[in-house]
Amino acid sequence: MEVAMLIDKDSVFNTVNFKKILKEIEKEEEVKINVLIGIKHYFHEDFIISFTDKYEEYFEHIKYKVYSVYNDENIIDMLNNDLLYLNEYYSDNEYNELFFYEKSIIKKIIHNFKKNNGLYLDSKKLLNKYSNGKGDFIYDKGNLDVIVSAPHNVSQYYNGLYKRPDFGTGTIASSVKILTDCNVIIKTKNIGNVFVNDNANRGNCKYKNKLASQINSQKIKALIDVHTLKSSREEEINIGINDGVNINNDTTLLNSIRSIAMKYKFSTSIDTPFHAGKGTIASFVHDECNIVGIQLELNSRFINYNYKSQRYNDLVSMISEMVIYLDNYIK
Repeated sequence: MEVAMLIDKDSVFNTVNFKKILKEIEKEEEVKINVLIGIKHYFHEDFIISFTDKYEEYFEHIKYKVYSVYNDENIIDMLNNDLLYLNEYYSDNEYNELFFYEKSIIKKIIHNFKKNNGLYLDSKKLLNKYSNGKGDFIYDKGNLDVIVSAPHNVSQYYNGLYKRPDFGTGTIASSVKILTDCNVIIKTKNIGNVFVNDNANRGNCKYKNKLASQINSQKIKALIDVHTLKSSREEEINIGINDGVNINNDTTLLNSIRSIAMKYKFSTSIDTPFHAGKGTIASFVHDECNIVGIQLELNSRFINYNYKSQRYNDLVSMISEMVIYLDNYIK
């Protein structure tokens, strides 16, 4: 688990005592803690704790749901004492008590994050295990006749253009794997460059060939291909079905998938802004393997992890329910 501490450049927390607290927490909690000076556009850490109220109204601060200790009643006393400046004003016993107290508060915040985000953390461990493989993607066989795909979990190159990853889609797929034991295929490495294409959702590639091979050999009945939408988009869940072609114009299936999304209070759009047309994985498996192919575009604001990431868990539960529905519905 990787935690970030967001502080001001001139913050009292940028001190020897604070660093000592963090070092001890790293060891005791088996986490990596990064200290960030100021806001940045994307956090790669699992959880961001803010020790400054300077950025409370910033778009990035809200977008990434930074957890502000100024909203935590338990930490008010910590912010009001001067232990983190110097310890010369305290006796050894007073200093040790305050040090232990302040460390315990930060540990409590981290403990609560672990408690509220167990599925995400377990999924990240699984994804890290996948990423240690030799190839540029993994295929993990399951016991259902449905497969979840995350082809843009890492960055890609196509026709000389770079595309950033669909952050979190690999973890989403791993979470669904844990809950349902479905099949998963996840892109784990970028092997392309400006001269070499590496985009599993475009053109002919090993990723698609592996998909076709496993679908045919296992008699898989349906695929859900997971991508992300920019958080600024109004759409929450975009269901791409290529004007109905990729689901054989089965309106019962489509209505059921939409109903599952509505159950978790996600609004849906069909084929807008992306419709899963020719060249996409959903279209490929339908045309080449004659199975149902659904492309799910998930608004990334639900994948940016929060202190209590209920919407992330809702998203995983929604896709898991879709997987089980498809496994039971398609004969």
